[in-house]
Amino acid sequence: MDVVPDVDFSVFGAAALDAEPFQATEEQQAVGEQLREILRGTETRHGFVYAFGLLSSAEIAEAFHGAKGFWAPDVDRAALPRLTPETNVGYGGLGNEALNARRQADLKEAFNLRKVSLTDGSLPAVKDFPSYCQRRAGTWALTSLAAQRALLAFGVALQLEDPKHFARSVVQWDLCTMRLLHYPPGREAQIG
Repeated sequence: MDVVPDVDFSVFGAAALDAEPFQATEEQQAVGEQLREILRGTETRHGFVYAFGLLSSAEIAEAFHGAKGFWAPDVDRAALPRLTPETNVGYGGLGNEALNARRQADLKEAFNLRKVSLTDGSLPAVKDFPSYCQRRAGTWALTSLAAQRALLAFGVALQLEDPKHFARSVVQWDLCTMRLLHYPPGREAQIG
């Protein structure tokens, strides 16, 4: 049985993201080499890692606090913008999705977020969001920061001429959606 290796991304902190031009330190190169071996399949056959050090404990607590707010009992779910294929942003109610079309709908709620604005400064999908959604946008910022740190590490692992290329792309373009999932306890009877 393969063991899932631990990878500590903490050496790719804020200073690494701010550095222009970026020059990997010995510690960052060592993490890059570890990731390269994982990607090659020499260390494992599956390519998974336990990633830690992407955010501080305080940042993780803040992200979870923001995400938890989406599922507060006082949130009027009927007023939330609905998740649509066109925007891939908004609320997907309990029992609206089934990962397996041959089975009953999944007992989960979902809320998809994207960055607040696109490169051109617009994101019409969020203009009508209730104010609490905008306050929770910090959750997106923190997870985006974690993604940038991981992507910088993978840029080092892939020995790119510009290791920050992928990290910059998360900031510049609309490439990602963050999905917050909630599996409420004991609500099966409320599904039609």
